[in-house]
Amino acid sequence: MAAVVALTAGSFADPAAAQQRGNRERGQQAPQATYSEAFRAAFAPAQALFNAQPRDPQAMRAAVPAIAAAVSTPDDKFAGGQFIYAAGTAASDPALQLQGLGLMLESGKVAAENLGQYNFIAGQIAYQARDFARSRTYLQAAVAAGYNETDPHVLITDTFVQQNDHAGGLSYIGGIVDQQVAAGQVPSRDHLRKALAVAYTGRLGDAAVRYGTLFARHYPASDSWGDAIVVTRTSAQLNDDDVLDLLRLQQATRTFRDGQEYLAFIEMADPRRLPNEVVQVVNEGYASGLLSRENSFASDALATARSRQSIVQGELAGLERDANAASARLQTVVAAGNIFLDAGQPQKAEQFYRKALTMPGADTVTLQNRIGIAQVRQGNYAAAAETFGRVEGNRSAVSQLWAAYAEQRAQGRTTG
Repeated sequence: MAAVVALTAGSFADPAAAQQRGNRERGQQAPQATYSEAFRAAFAPAQALFNAQPRDPQAMRAAVPAIAAAVSTPDDKFAGGQFIYAAGTAASDPALQLQGLGLMLESGKVAAENLGQYNFIAGQIAYQARDFARSRTYLQAAVAAGYNETDPHVLITDTFVQQNDHAGGLSYIGGIVDQQVAAGQVPSRDHLRKALAVAYTGRLGDAAVRYGTLFARHYPASDSWGDAIVVTRTSAQLNDDDVLDLLRLQQATRTFRDGQEYLAFIEMADPRRLPNEVVQVVNEGYASGLLSRENSFASDALATARSRQSIVQGELAGLERDANAASARLQTVVAAGNIFLDAGQPQKAEQFYRKALTMPGADTVTLQNRIGIAQVRQGNYAAAAETFGRVEGNRSAVSQLWAAYAEQRAQGRTTG
């Protein structure tokens, strides 16, 4: 309980004297304290208990009921609260500490410069007592009083989460993040992480994707990119093409976390269709130590991909001719883009994807993403970010992540 006993005063030999001393320090005329007769009678023996060295925790605890029953005026509450808080500290009793702090705050006598600290400590104690609604009231009062020595916003958010109100927690912490973004500021890392965690654990999918993207955008690193990609894959509405392009981003950011993610890439890419990418990702998986060389799915895919590489290479010229023909079908043109992208010729891939965009029935989201990926692989990062930014709607999650990556590559700020 070290954090909650930090408020303990050095001494308050007399309640009136304590108030007068504080007023002198602020250069103010000390107001006349008003104590009830009942409180004076109850406090008199407690005075000696407080001044005793060493203090007797049990005797102080025993004096609390009489003092608590006697308080009536604001000055009673402030002085009585001081004693009860000190008794709770001496007895290592958080409930008494909270009772004392509550009386002091209720009195209206706490100096303005101390209101934030007193409310924050009361909020901490109430949180530890699992009185989350009361904790939130105190913590929000600390914020209102300008307390910022220890960021209370994450703890306020947790009071909602502990009550299984993830939406309320997200509304609170997400609102702070959104205000910072709207003001053109870089949002707090801690606040972004908390917003992402609350949205993800609360199964608030759209919000999880959004805050994951913001996290990766503003704080590019392996952990932020890894979190954003995993959250997007599990929370967004994606088809197979979206998943493949998301896994390509995971490869680009070097944030695969286990062998299953490498296997997912192999499955989505298909060694028969995109043999070069499969060979590359299997070898990367082996080198990372995350993909076991004993895994038969991976080893079989690698063998298939290697056997297909030379075949596909030999078919490139014919495929290019067919896809450039005026009578070419959409499927042929898209396949040409995919195969040239796999073959390490992103400029030609981009040309075919652009042609496919003009054809009836085209999947514009996938094609815009593939154009953007081709541009990234050419080093045209600004153009890629613009391309990804054109994607809107419920399938834009992957595009937004790729846009953030392209922007970071242009600035030299990413892990990839």
